[in-house]
Amino acid sequence: MKSAVQISRAFRPSAGVASGRGSRRGAALIEICLGLGALLILAMLQLRSSVLAAQGQHWTVVQTMSDAYLTREVAFARQVPYEAIDTPESDWPTYPRTAREEVTIGKLPGRKPVKAWLVRTKRAEADAFDDVDPEPDTPRSWKLESFLTYEISGRQYVKSRTFPRGP
Repeated sequence: MKSAVQISRAFRPSAGVASGRGSRRGAALIEICLGLGALLILAMLQLRSSVLAAQGQHWTVVQTMSDAYLTREVAFARQVPYEAIDTPESDWPTYPRTAREEVTIGKLPGRKPVKAWLVRTKRAEADAFDDVDPEPDTPRSWKLESFLTYEISGRQYVKSRTFPRGP
């Protein structure tokens, strides 16, 4: 049988990596590094998914703002007297001329304004000319057209509304 001294010498760590104890410390360091690396990868994936979700939400908010602005534009077109539409000073010039202006359709969180271009024009209705009328070249009905051009994340979008107006 082995004596207690021989047993203790057998389990005593000697200098260097071969002792087993040093290699366990190195393995723990590698495990910690791998764990932190995996945690970092998970954090980056989570950040990317939240950024993508925010971009989708941004798109939806701007789409809603543009729809609301065009609804306001339709209400304005219905409110303008017909006589004012048929004048040279009208907000809707006769096609091919257009009236173009930059408008603010809303604000994003952080008070960042959302800008768009509003283009207006009008066209005579196809059946608006009456041969019996003493002035046959005078249209009796107009199609008012409004186009809203805006940009979201570098992509350009255009929405339009067309509405008839007659005397």
